[in-house]
Amino acid sequence: MRHLSSDLAASVSGEAEDDRARSRLEHARRIGLDKLAQEAIASIEQATHDVRTLVWPGGLDQRYLGLVGTVETLVRISTQLLPHDDKHAHLSGLASIMKRALIASGSSLRARRAAALRGLHVVIDPAQTNDQEPGWVAEQALLGGATAIQLNAGTLGKGDWYLLAMHLRDLCDSTGAALLIAGHPDVAVAVGADGVHLAPHDMPLAAARKVLEPWQIAGVAGASVDDCQTAYETGADYVAVDDVRTLRSVRELLPVGGPLLIAACEVTRERVDEVARAGADAICAGAIITGADDPKLETINLLLSFGNAQ
Repeated sequence: MRHLSSDLAASVSGEAEDDRARSRLEHARRIGLDKLAQEAIASIEQATHDVRTLVWPGGLDQRYLGLVGTVETLVRISTQLLPHDDKHAHLSGLASIMKRALIASGSSLRARRAAALRGLHVVIDPAQTNDQEPGWVAEQALLGGATAIQLNAGTLGKGDWYLLAMHLRDLCDSTGAALLIAGHPDVAVAVGADGVHLAPHDMPLAAARKVLEPWQIAGVAGASVDDCQTAYETGADYVAVDDVRTLRSVRELLPVGGPLLIAACEVTRERVDEVARAGADAICAGAIITGADDPKLETINLLLSFGNAQ
């Protein structure tokens, strides 16, 4: 930050110590950084002061993630924008390692966020809200105690989907619940959601990780035990199963302290005992709640039934 502050100051004063500094000065002016210089310098000076006394809320998790993230950004830009030949220095050999290091640095944060997903996930599909406003349905479900909202855009256009996702993010933030975006890690990043839910037909987990922030959750729904084992081995933050028989087998597969197991079938109060006995840490519900006249009451009742059955 000190080097950047010096370059910004030079872009205002026009004074440079040597040819390299003069070159950076000219470039800063050419891209318009001189117009931001005074404000940026003041902010950098304040940040430099604050970092010396900052007590990081998450301890080393956030600090190390920030350090690794800085290096990863440098090598990624180098790798993507510079020619890969013997005449040009580039960092392509370091890029893939730093990306893996960045994902690993966020693993503790993801694990803590995923652990909060126990309970009831409500799937919001605008086509299954019984003509009720999806935002209102989500709000009622959250008031009833839902621990996560999973947005399935359905037939919404991209613009409407984005606006709904932003609204749901604000609702979840206000209640401490998680927002998961079904199938689209790019939308999850754009709206600052807690993560993404990947169904079998969605992009692979490894590809989604390239899009997601390192602290964002990536949950994977498996159609078979083999799918779930692959999801676990490749670092899924939770595993979702829509078949009770498969659920029992996957429960035996996952280690104690491993990723959460979520019953992704359309759980009703009549099926709660069955999925609870099969070992589900959380359950998903869609139309039974979103299509109800009183989504809040339906959420409360379903949560009570699940809690009593565990």
